[in-house]
Amino acid sequence: MEHRWGHRLQVDLPVLLRRRDQRSGEGRLNEASVSGALLRTDLKLRDLTPIEVLIDGESVTASVIRHTSEGAIALEWSELAPRRVMAMLKSPARVTIDVELDQHWPVQT
Repeated sequence: MEHRWGHRLQVDLPVLLRRRDQRSGEGRLNEASVSGALLRTDLKLRDLTPIEVLIDGESVTASVIRHTSEGAIALEWSELAPRRVMAMLKSPARVTIDVELDQHWPVQT
């Protein structure tokens, strides 16, 4: 049985990801809550990998918790209810945001 700190909301938000070894890539948040998110990416991420998630130009730290059978990655934010995540969840436009990513980090694979 799963227990969550917060209710997950459906989102469709492009993000940039960076591992500690500086490898980076693009991803897409599909669900988000005050405690974590569900992400899709081609970047190779192992369980317990610490990562930075760039959401609208602001970095939020997280850890990979597990991989789902559908190919998504479950994240847990490093702090409960990060400011940037809360702003995203309260946004009326949170349901579908389809913007071109502003490349703050060079994507490395």
